[in-house]
Amino acid sequence: MASRVALTIFLGRVGVGLGAGLRLSNVVLVGSRDIDPDEQKLIDAGRLRLVRVGTDLPSNLRAVVGNRPIYIHLDCDVLEPGIVPTEYLSPGGLTLETLRATCETLAHNEIVGMEIAEFEATWRDNDRVASPDGLFAALQPLLDAVC
Repeated sequence: MASRVALTIFLGRVGVGLGAGLRLSNVVLVGSRDIDPDEQKLIDAGRLRLVRVGTDLPSNLRAVVGNRPIYIHLDCDVLEPGIVPTEYLSPGGLTLETLRATCETLAHNEIVGMEIAEFEATWRDNDRVASPDGLFAALQPLLDAVC
């Protein structure tokens, strides 16, 4: 559900003023696994692209994205549960190593914007404060490219 809401907002299909004029053909889902039926129909029809988790993710991503400018929206629930606290948990996600390899791949493109969502301040099972250090280390290639 998290990806459906974020994707809907990002595509300008909710009246909040974001994503106006963005073509669906320019959207690439990376590592998504909890895909709702409407998204799956778009993927099956070739209107929305999905790069799945796997050892070939960076090379597959490069093939899909090419050299065009990119805007990155990272929902932390795309990560394997337990890496950072998120509200939505779905196994089979990106590891920090795979996220870093993905970021190294994308850092070669012009980055026009980036946002991070679904990072909770504390872990669900207790009040232990979450550290973003591992996440930031994985994102470092993008942060270096932007700065």
